[in-house]
Amino acid sequence: MFSLGCVFLEIATVLAGRQVPDLFDNIGHKVAYQHGIERCFNWIKELKDKSPSGAALCTALPWIGPLLRKDMTVRPRSTKLLKTMKDSTEGHLKLRQNFFCSTC
Repeated sequence: MFSLGCVFLEIATVLAGRQVPDLFDNIGHKVAYQHGIERCFNWIKELKDKSPSGAALCTALPWIGPLLRKDMTVRPRSTKLLKTMKDSTEGHLKLRQNFFCSTC
């Protein structure tokens, strides 16, 4: 799940109009994600602060932090993550179409 959080963070970076090298500059080029977790959380906050309120990205950003927790025992399992994702897009058909295929 940690790796998925890293991938989601890179995707969110691009969706926010930034580039993945911007993310790496923030967490440190020589630092692996797991050694720069606090900087990853700061990056998530920066992306959220610079995104328009109500943007799809603002809906997705809260999914990332729990996946990057240092303690793997408190990271969400895939079923919990999917439920969280579905719950946070409930009633927003356009958001659901942006994040899920028709079978999800």
